[in-house]
Amino acid sequence: MAIPHKLAANRLASDVRRQLPRMSIDSETHQPRLSNVTGRLSGPAIKPVALHMVCETARAVQIPIPGMGGIVTPEDAAEFLLAGAMEIPKD
Repeated sequence: MAIPHKLAANRLASDVRRQLPRMSIDSETHQPRLSNVTGRLSGPAIKPVALHMVCETARAVQIPIPGMGGIVTPEDAAEFLLAGAMEIPKD
């Protein structure tokens, strides 16, 4: 039973990261700030998207969905639980 849950968690986290590419250019040097030129957002910046995906996923499947993505405060965790997450994994 833990395998589908873990797969759902990994898929959700992967989908959130894949949707939010980022790039930053130094205006003085005109060079990318990231060594790979582009990267992915993480932390509080992805919370609104992650919260939406948790809500949509929880409505669509009948397995426990973890709340993850931009959780910093207890209030953030509570929002994910209200959106349908069944647990908040520890990092």
